[in-house]
Amino acid sequence: MTQSAPPDRAAFLDAPDAEIAAIAPPTAVYALGGTRRRAAMEGIPLDETYIDHSRPQMVDNIAIFFRHGIRHLIVPCLGPRQLAEVAPYGERIIDWSIRALAGPEMLEDYRRLGWRARMIVTSPIPALHAAAERLRQEPGDPRFPTIWYYFVADDTDPWAELFAAVQRTGARTYAEALRAVYGEEVPPATLFVGFGKPVTGTTLVPPLLCAPNMQCYWMQRAGLRLTDRMLREILYDYAYTRQTWRADRRFRYEQSAEQQTVWETTQILGVGSSKNGFWYPEPFGGSQE
Repeated sequence: MTQSAPPDRAAFLDAPDAEIAAIAPPTAVYALGGTRRRAAMEGIPLDETYIDHSRPQMVDNIAIFFRHGIRHLIVPCLGPRQLAEVAPYGERIIDWSIRALAGPEMLEDYRRLGWRARMIVTSPIPALHAAAERLRQEPGDPRFPTIWYYFVADDTDPWAELFAAVQRTGARTYAEALRAVYGEEVPPATLFVGFGKPVTGTTLVPPLLCAPNMQCYWMQRAGLRLTDRMLREILYDYAYTRQTWRADRRFRYEQSAEQQTVWETTQILGVGSSKNGFWYPEPFGGSQE
């Protein structure tokens, strides 16, 4: 079977939202990061002011995903490293997260925008479980775009939650396990958009919601500064540029010699450098002499 040529990239980047939505995956992960870095650059105090300043920006970023066709957006919020921090951030981050994600202003935004919000809380943190219940009580249709906020206090908690749910319900299939843990059958995420270091795992993606072939991208722009064009660049690559598999691969290898200089590179994607306590990726230069 002959595969059709991908659309012109420039035309795709300027296409109506509905055209982009047609190729978007149903579920994506948005592992945002660098929010404190951004606040510091803008002179915002790293206290409640920073949380209140960031919340509307988070709403705007989430809206970009939903506007481009994603129906379920997994947003990892707190992991073991954040919860292990000291000083005001470590002491207040749970309260701040609840204020940002389940406070009156955010509840009003969910209603205004027609979104559902759910919390996946894998750890025994009563305040987060109470907030999760508050969100479940909000009116919302399963057909609405849904945000799944994800919280993990210990690396093993996602597995403990999964095993407990299976034991409690007697789930025997993948679909039954999804319903046991999340209350519904959420499609697994095939797209991961992160920030900074190329890292993922079960503290960022719930075990049942990681697709077997999840495509990953890591932005290097600190904070909640995703743009429509950035997501469209990602979606074009996701839907077209990375689709290199063919059932008949003979022609592919007949051309390998023409690209020998590219494949002789010694560069490694994921190797970076450290400056002032932050990691930066090394650029990939393509072919090497």
